[in-house]
Amino acid sequence: MLISEIKIKKHENKDSKIKAFASALIDNNIRINDIKIIESENGLFVAMPSRKTLDGNFLNIVHPVNTETNALFNEVIITEYNKSFNEKTSEKDPPKKRTTKAKD
Repeated sequence: MLISEIKIKKHENKDSKIKAFASALIDNNIRINDIKIIESENGLFVAMPSRKTLDGNFLNIVHPVNTETNALFNEVIITEYNKSFNEKTSEKDPPKKRTTKAKD
């Protein structure tokens, strides 16, 4: 699996635990939008797109199906977030491309 074209948009509400929104292109064929980067007591983590159900719970719309893919998403997106907002980098730098083998 190739994760590329990660785009990060900072969330402007400074009082929110949501620090940014991200999108990612998977295998140059599928784009996932509305990925949240959230700050918790244990640091930053990635929350996949979800919707609120009628009973008030949240249901993921899309999510990694194994631990390796989940770890890869977290690493790639949080790294890009840190690069975008904590380091001074050129906007001409291309997004990092990461690959992992999907398990059947």
